[in-house]
Amino acid sequence: MMYGAETWALKKVHENRLEVAEMRMLRWSCGVTRMDRIRNEVIRNRLKVTEVTKKIQERRLQWYGHVMRRDEDYVVRKESIWREWRKQQKPAQWEGGIKYPGFTYYPRPGQVDPPCEPSKLFMVQRIKPWKGIEYWNKKILFDLKLDKEFKQSKVVIVKNTPKNNMNLWKIKHLVKITPVTFPDGAPEEGDVFSTCLNHKGELKIKKNIGTEKVQEVVEAKANPIQLKKDDIKRHSIQMWMNPWKTLFDN
Repeated sequence: MMYGAETWALKKVHENRLEVAEMRMLRWSCGVTRMDRIRNEVIRNRLKVTEVTKKIQERRLQWYGHVMRRDEDYVVRKESIWREWRKQQKPAQWEGGIKYPGFTYYPRPGQVDPPCEPSKLFMVQRIKPWKGIEYWNKKILFDLKLDKEFKQSKVVIVKNTPKNNMNLWKIKHLVKITPVTFPDGAPEEGDVFSTCLNHKGELKIKKNIGTEKVQEVVEAKANPIQLKKDDIKRHSIQMWMNPWKTLFDN
């Protein structure tokens, strides 16, 4: 069971599996099962054995002492010392960089990013179904009003703030984020009911007709070429009776 354990690179999951397998063998040797409700320590004391993880640790220390007692030009000792020195190395530390709120950006040498003005608002839409989402992500979606009570096609407007960006980064795989742009300029106080937000995140403004324009349309003079309702009805009957005659013929 522990053949070659001196060179094993064990994780906690592997240690737990070894302990489980060892206890199954010890219980089978004692003739008991888990239904007897006997603790592992009692079984180990009865058979006078220690834990398998401690035995593996002891073997690794024995192997380390055996390798260190060899000559310096021994291949295994060189590789072991090199690995030990490599683990003691500090991680590489990058110098410089452009600092942004929450992270640091390191561009390539000679790379210049184009100027970009961040948007003040984001259009957020949930693209994943509500079922199967982790509870901590559901809480963020609930705070953004994107929970299961609303349709998947619903869109919410979120401010571009550090706190909102941190929450959006956590659920970036669940939502679609589109920056809101203003091709017609920022809306004013009187443009609240004349704005339209399309699927590309463009907030367009449809200007209202002023009172002067409305007055001009109302006071417009009658057009002599314009047809009235009775004239259209009369000419329609004529066209039905004589389809080869145009509408404006006498």
